[in-house]
Amino acid sequence: MRAGIVVLLSLAACKGDGTDPAGGRPAVGWSEESLNFGEVALGESAELTFDVTNEGGGELEVYTVIVSDGDRDEWDVSWDSSNRTLARGESLTVSVFFAPERADRTSNGRIQVRTNDEEATTFFIPVTGASAPSNADNDGDGYTVAQGDCNDDNENIHPGANERCNGVDDDCQGGPAADEVDADGDGVRLCQMDCDDGNPNVYPGAPEACDGLDSDCDGVNQDNADADGDTFTVCDGDCNDANPNAYPGNTEVCGDNADNDCDGSTDVIDADGDGHDVCSATGDCDDTLAAVHPIIVSTSGSAGGAGTPADPIDSISGGLAALDAVCRTVFVESGTYTLVDQPWTTGTVTIRGRGASPADVTIDAGGNGRHLDMSGGTLTVNRLTFEGGVAPGGGSGGSVNITGGAFTAVDSVWQSNSAGTAGGAIRASDVTVSLQQSCRFEGNDAASGGAISVTNTTLFDPNGSVFLSNSATGAGGGIEANGSTLIMAGSSFESNTAATGGGLSLTGGGGHLIQRGFYFDNGVTSGASDGAALWVSGTTDGLWRNNEVRDNDGGAVVLTGAATFRVLNNTFTSNVGTGEGVVIDVESDNATVLANLGHFNDGPSGIYAPPGSLAVVEYNTVFATSTSNDFAGALSVGVGNNRSENPGFVTFTDDGDPTNDDLSLNAGSPSIDSGPPEAQYNDPDATQNDRGSTGGPGGQ
Repeated sequence: MRAGIVVLLSLAACKGDGTDPAGGRPAVGWSEESLNFGEVALGESAELTFDVTNEGGGELEVYTVIVSDGDRDEWDVSWDSSNRTLARGESLTVSVFFAPERADRTSNGRIQVRTNDEEATTFFIPVTGASAPSNADNDGDGYTVAQGDCNDDNENIHPGANERCNGVDDDCQGGPAADEVDADGDGVRLCQMDCDDGNPNVYPGAPEACDGLDSDCDGVNQDNADADGDTFTVCDGDCNDANPNAYPGNTEVCGDNADNDCDGSTDVIDADGDGHDVCSATGDCDDTLAAVHPIIVSTSGSAGGAGTPADPIDSISGGLAALDAVCRTVFVESGTYTLVDQPWTTGTVTIRGRGASPADVTIDAGGNGRHLDMSGGTLTVNRLTFEGGVAPGGGSGGSVNITGGAFTAVDSVWQSNSAGTAGGAIRASDVTVSLQQSCRFEGNDAASGGAISVTNTTLFDPNGSVFLSNSATGAGGGIEANGSTLIMAGSSFESNTAATGGGLSLTGGGGHLIQRGFYFDNGVTSGASDGAALWVSGTTDGLWRNNEVRDNDGGAVVLTGAATFRVLNNTFTSNVGTGEGVVIDVESDNATVLANLGHFNDGPSGIYAPPGSLAVVEYNTVFATSTSNDFAGALSVGVGNNRSENPGFVTFTDDGDPTNDDLSLNAGSPSIDSGPPEAQYNDPDATQNDRGSTGGPGGQ
């Protein structure tokens, strides 16, 4: 930001009124209402300053000074954060730097200052500046932009340079030379020896054709030449005389992007004549048997269709019924379909949408039942949207009900499905469920498990599915898991609600590994701190690590029962709660809570464990809890290396918008290398554990 020539501009200070609003309270004053840098040349930078002064009686604490608005590649600030506490009359100086990056542009921004002055918690200094032509000679050709260099990144382009045969204005005279044109659009210019710039089929290197012309401009008509040595000339019908594998009568090959047999089609093979091309996206499982092939479903098809691209079936249920014993895939073309209470008990089947996104293939149950009822077998759904499913009779599984077998969802969406009991979108029991390529669950509801409810099930979500605005009247607005194992990475839980576990509820089960997730704006309807992000109860074993937990309402995490659960290296900001601990309520004696960061949370306390608790709660940092009770119950600052200090995030604003924050640790953060010292907790670079979501063995 400060590269190039720095121009320091001085400004006359603006005076504060000098009043002390409450005798003994701090009162902030600032010397400038705005900063105008005027014009600054590209490649250079300018510096202006303003002063922040304590005009009151008590100590003024300057929390942050940041660029809150504007292009951060052009604007920067510098101030002595080690002297952030100002006595009456003391000031600190803030330097603002402007380095324009684009020509002919006026740039605006704002500098945000946050203090403990109750009358002026936050104030802004508007800044503006304009770019001027660069005085630099970046390409070293002896000319600057101000001197007429029309491309200062290319040393061969400048006033007085020699024109080259490239279609470029090399001498900066307003355009290339006349012979640099390509009038016929064949990609070859007159100066590149195009011998006929009025014929796009004639140019150096063009294939010869039976037209009596010197097509390749070599001075010789080669219409009867066999350039690739396959014994066929162009005039004999060779469709590509530069490819010896392309000639009339040759065998077609998939994937080489060549018309091998010169029949006018590329990569098309259907030896058994069943209407399915081996080389197509849908393929053919066995091109020697006409009865073995996948099934194509389309809204333009018919009930009696053959299931081919040319004659598709019109319904998914019809497509499933038409599957043969070998080829077990139904391809569904873009459109909206109805599928209600489709059973699946044995065998393997894949239902795959042919659209560019899940929204292109929508399966709507219309509120008349669920979509799929699976009791065994192996089922995969790919790039589909399921909506309008309702569990029959107030039961479980609003869209998909699974008992036994294996279920995989790839890049699919469940929206607006509901169940009277469990699993608004999916209910699974005694099964393996795999969510691949970031599936999405939105607006589903149930008594428990608003989106998903699993029992005695292993749930894999390695690519970060999205759980948005799902709800449960009981546990688990996003997911409810009972006696199961969840392996999840990068999952997002946003605006989900439940009585307990607004985002995620775990009861029993072992081997959980839930990491690098994002929990935002989830809530509980009980009116208490019942785990708006995560609720863990029963005898539950697992690890929840490297998650960002932000702006949840109803406490962030609650660990109850006999849970031997570990909460490691997570970051909590701006959560709200009314119970014991707004960040983590550790009710289980068997729980472990290590190396977490809490900042600007609003509730009775930060991390809480009951008096006499046997839980391991160590190496955590909690700062600026609204009640100042950063640790409560059996916990206190300093015991077990628990700290109450500013963690030092790169950027944080308590404004309910996570997109403008960077919760990684700045270079001077006290949370770096201050987590558990044991090697098993080290960061990926083998250094001691950094507290918070970016540290520990699961950090990135």
